[in-house]
Amino acid sequence: MKSKNFRQVFFKPFTRVAGWPALGIGLAAVILTSLIAQRNHIVFDTVLGAHFIYATPWQSIAIHLISWLCLVICMWGAGKIFSKSSIRLIDISGTMAFARIPLILAAFAGFLPSLSTGIEALVSFNYSFSKIWSLVVFLIITIFAIIWFVALAYNGFKVSCNLKGTKCTIIFTVSLILSQILSTVLNLAVMKKLLLIAAFTGGLNASAPTDSTQTQSRDYSKVNSIAIETVNALNNEDYDKATAHFDAKMQEVFPKKKVKAFMEQLEGQLGKMSDVKDKEIRNAYVDGYEIVYVPCKFEKREITLQFSFDKSGEICGMFVR
Repeated sequence: MKSKNFRQVFFKPFTRVAGWPALGIGLAAVILTSLIAQRNHIVFDTVLGAHFIYATPWQSIAIHLISWLCLVICMWGAGKIFSKSSIRLIDISGTMAFARIPLILAAFAGFLPSLSTGIEALVSFNYSFSKIWSLVVFLIITIFAIIWFVALAYNGFKVSCNLKGTKCTIIFTVSLILSQILSTVLNLAVMKKLLLIAAFTGGLNASAPTDSTQTQSRDYSKVNSIAIETVNALNNEDYDKATAHFDAKMQEVFPKKKVKAFMEQLEGQLGKMSDVKDKEIRNAYVDGYEIVYVPCKFEKREITLQFSFDKSGEICGMFVR
């Protein structure tokens, strides 16, 4: 009995809540999830996924709502075509919004300690578990949340469209895939329009823990000089010079062509860079990496470019904060 009640509450709630109540609760959850995730620059830009992208709170909400709408459109269309019952748009809208509640787990997982360190290590092809453990945990939680969401969405579709068995499973699966494709295409267009910055060039809000003793005692003059030189080269569109201190793996994953595209996105969103505040540079020492934070003033606002240097003094990561 307890097992049955558990399944009813967590996987088949739509016999109790549907229509406008489900829509209200679901949309509130979508907005809350978007705002929590945005704190760590996580955006639910597809029906079945999330990415590390720099976005404002309103942009994060809008992108998540687009993903939900794509899901609603595909599920409602499939129901209208294949179900013999009368399909109400409000039922599909409500159940699909309510189904996204589990994604709040992925949003909260963004607060895991050292997550930014894990991203930087991954970008630098450093797969040491001590550095990427938080990223692994984040991915496990996110995958669990997505599976739970799919289970809820399936049951919501089943109830709303009055479909059963293999026919329901096939129609739902095809509709889910189509919604994933549609949300990917639409949100990609939106993000290009908004000139949002992607994960390996967009920073995480969470700060990695630093070794304060090492930070204070180290000589950062060399890496600071390289960081300033790189920023100035970026501002002058000298991409040969801007990538001169990239390590081999960074050169591979972030070549000159991508660096140019990155700066075009950045300036498109923030305007031209007007000042490099080299007197306000900060440093940190994290898990063997020397970190340089360079405040940069653009026409619309100020950001910080973060450079990670490996033990040989080469740039192995570049992020926007």
